[in-house]
Amino acid sequence: MTEGRSRLPDSISTRLAVFLDELRGELGDAVSIEVEDRDGWRGVDLSPKREDALGVYWTDFYLLGDGSPGALQVEAGHQGGRWEFGRDEDDLLLLIDLVRSVVAGRVVEVFGPARSRVEVTLSDGTKQVEIGALAPVGCLPVPGWMRLGRRVHYAPYR
Repeated sequence: MTEGRSRLPDSISTRLAVFLDELRGELGDAVSIEVEDRDGWRGVDLSPKREDALGVYWTDFYLLGDGSPGALQVEAGHQGGRWEFGRDEDDLLLLIDLVRSVVAGRVVEVFGPARSRVEVTLSDGTKQVEIGALAPVGCLPVPGWMRLGRRVHYAPYR
């Protein structure tokens, strides 16, 4: 750790810890939770016991090496489904809504060759969509893959 930088959690980290405790209480044995603390960041992995539900992982980068304010990240999906945010109140609320929506089963993932599109319906009915690919850079997607791909509607954790 670089001298002069504090590793003390700020209000965002504190609220994420409270949110994690809420999820533990609400979900009980329906989920396995792993927490990874590293120098400057904390990752939380929610793995549902139901095979037809989708896991979700968030990262709180509260101390970046260059002294910048940090970032939040959510991952849900097999190839797509990675959202990156800043680290303010609105970003925190969006992370919480994304995680709660995945837990509630409001997620559809469409699979195509070496890629997927993840659509999460938030509590207010709006959608957050992210497409990710494992294909080499420069490879174009197969035309119509989102229309023709395998579509999976994930179940809620409970």
